[in-house]
Amino acid sequence: MSRPHWFKIYNALEDPDEADVLIYGEIGAEGCTAKDFIDALKATGAKRFNVHINSPGGDIAEGLAIYNFMRSQNCRVTVDSMAGSIAAVIAMAGRSITMAEGARMVIHDPYAIVEGTSQDLRDAAVRIDQRRAEIVNIFARRTGQEPAQIKAWMDAETWMTGKRAVDLGFADEVEGVASESFALLNLARFKHIPVDTSTPATMKLDEALTALETEKGKIVTLTTERDALKTGKTEMEGKLSAKDSDISTLKGQISALTAERDTIKTTLKTEQDARAADKAAADAALAIEKNSVQAKVDEELAKLGQKRLAIAGAGAGDLDLKSKKREEFNKLSPKAQLAFINEGGVVTD
Repeated sequence: MSRPHWFKIYNALEDPDEADVLIYGEIGAEGCTAKDFIDALKATGAKRFNVHINSPGGDIAEGLAIYNFMRSQNCRVTVDSMAGSIAAVIAMAGRSITMAEGARMVIHDPYAIVEGTSQDLRDAAVRIDQRRAEIVNIFARRTGQEPAQIKAWMDAETWMTGKRAVDLGFADEVEGVASESFALLNLARFKHIPVDTSTPATMKLDEALTALETEKGKIVTLTTERDALKTGKTEMEGKLSAKDSDISTLKGQISALTAERDTIKTTLKTEQDARAADKAAADAALAIEKNSVQAKVDEELAKLGQKRLAIAGAGAGDLDLKSKKREEFNKLSPKAQLAFINEGGVVTD
């Protein structure tokens, strides 16, 4: 089989699990079928596909087969310049759909060229209506629009800018610049082509591939920068983890010191309470002793007072007992002297 001109598939440089897919041209042209396309996708062994579309559409049956297979895969779709007719249906298979700035999406009723009897024509009309209903359901499911509204847009052959496609739910975002003019495509099937389609800059498939390689180089550069940032992030996270460990250790030490301080405070408080209790007991014992001594003193003073009163009441005849001359007093023994004085005796010269 000759090299197909309407699609090209190859693995991405930065990730072998990704493949870049270009659908550039009329789908099903030159005998290149949906089976050829699907077999080429499977041959990459990729798990994710970046699908770029610049196509006016083509064979409805082939396009639906491609849509149904792509819908089962992890595909990101970008409309580089145009997704018309069945190519717009294929775009709906993307988990995300991006419209390049200046790109267009076109939806319209399917049509067919039929030869034969009137019954052949009636049968063909039924088949076309069936295909139309299938396409309406695909658009309604992806956009959330009512089927009646989808039918009205298809009846009118609606051309959507990127912003309009996003607003209506046919795409998710607008980004970048259209890489090829849809004026280069075969637009004979369309009735309401925008007047500005003849002026955009043109780009052939090989030129588009070159531009895509350039973009891939940018992706590689950005990926390298991202990986460097991730490495720096990992190093910084390691440092933060080490600091967190240091902080945790310091918190542990602070906790231990706090516990030790609290233990010391408790011990000191216990000792202070014990000393206070001992002092209170000693003060109480001292007070008891003082009271006892004071009682004895008071008792002795009372006895002494009684003796003095007895002596005072003895009369004048006892004065010689209460006084002694110095020479007599000195002749007494110390014990007798003390007794004499305790009994109220007076020493005279």
